[in-house]
Amino acid sequence: EKSQLVEISSYAFSKTSIRQITIPSSVKIIGNSAFESCEDLSFVEFAENSQLEEIQFDAFKKTCLYEIKIPQSVKRIGYGAFYDCNLEKSVDIPENSNLEEIGIYAFCYCKFEKFYIPPKLKNGELFLIRNANLTEISISSENKNFCFYDNKYLLSKSDDNNEIYDILLLAQRNIVNAVIPSFITKISDYAFCDCSKLKSIDFS
Repeated sequence: EKSQLVEISSYAFSKTSIRQITIPSSVKIIGNSAFESCEDLSFVEFAENSQLEEIQFDAFKKTCLYEIKIPQSVKRIGYGAFYDCNLEKSVDIPENSNLEEIGIYAFCYCKFEKFYIPPKLKNGELFLIRNANLTEISISSENKNFCFYDNKYLLSKSDDNNEIYDILLLAQRNIVNAVIPSFITKISDYAFCDCSKLKSIDFS
């Protein structure tokens, strides 16, 4: 691979009929809406030793990706980056990921069932996944910004210097009876949205 490409800028391939693409390892930025509304785009591969650092907002919005493997080097995934783009199989985030930030609605209306929170991810309330199929969330043992409570709730902190996880970010999508812990000070946007089996809510 000899490409010296560093950036794929905003709307570069938006609304084209491409079906697959391999992003050169030299690329560091995928810009806003770079592949938005490429409705036939089902396969994106990142070349080995990818230097990619940022996937900006709406970059792959409304594509038909079946899966995506986020390079270890990526630090930020922007607002709506993979909004409504299927991802039926998986979002693969490596255990040694440098990912620090996931923008709001980045994975909204996707279909994957499992999601991994890597060691450096830290943007609590911006981390929103509106996904009716999500049934399993795992968190790196090195990440102290989130916890999974009672096998039902993804929690974060309103104060990074505090040990209390007081923000309820997300409930398991298959939850039937919810009991909100007494230490919760905020229930975030869409926390129980699409929990179609939810029948009762109590506050302890």
